[in-house]
Amino acid sequence: AAATEDGLIRLWDVARHEVLSTLRGHTANVRALAFSPRGDRLATGDEEAVAKLWNIASEPGRENALTHAGIVNSLAFSPDAQTLATDTKAGLALWPLTGGPARVVLQDSTNLFTRGGPWFRSDRVMGFSPDGKLLLAARNTLSERGVFVLSIWDTQSGREVGFMPNDPEHIEHTGVISSLAFSPDNRVLATASVDHSIRLWDLTTRQRLGLFLQGCAAIHYAHQQLVVHGDLMPGKILVTEDGRDRMGVFGGTGM
Repeated sequence: AAATEDGLIRLWDVARHEVLSTLRGHTANVRALAFSPRGDRLATGDEEAVAKLWNIASEPGRENALTHAGIVNSLAFSPDAQTLATDTKAGLALWPLTGGPARVVLQDSTNLFTRGGPWFRSDRVMGFSPDGKLLLAARNTLSERGVFVLSIWDTQSGREVGFMPNDPEHIEHTGVISSLAFSPDNRVLATASVDHSIRLWDLTTRQRLGLFLQGCAAIHYAHQQLVVHGDLMPGKILVTEDGRDRMGVFGGTGM
């Protein structure tokens, strides 16, 4: 799906490079798009506070509007497609899509994202954990928890239950967090930033994966020494009892 400033949304067949249909309903620039996990629905939001939910599997032109407040900058479906998260003026809101409880606005979730104009996208800075129990979003504006950090909410209660890094004095990203993604096993979160870095986080401990970075640093050093290897695998990284990476064992193929 691709949107244009005139509010039109085009659905493309990426294999044949053809437009399948054009969705009409928005009258302003569409700033956010999100497919449901099964691909049968499409959520859209524009800069005039209009959010819509399209049934694109059976009736591509049929849509339902959500009563919204504020520019829609970010959208995300829960893994079971039963809930839609949107960025509203009142904060991040969870909308039940199957007649469940009323909309829930997450605790202390206003003014999270940078409003950088139409060229700056915020549609990839929040997401549900793979089990649907948590929603994570970047705090790209200054808050009590710091700036360029991640907040974590319980999707059932709407309460904020944590943030990463958990020490406001310890900065990880030094620029706007532009994207996040979860591993399928629900254990690792990746965040990307305009500071030209990617961080990997352990969702259980809510700490940065330092061991991974130690291993990368060791391999980088080996490359600088012109060591060429051909069989590097996680099982060949030796780790001490206190969890420190001490040595990588791999077959050298050249110097």
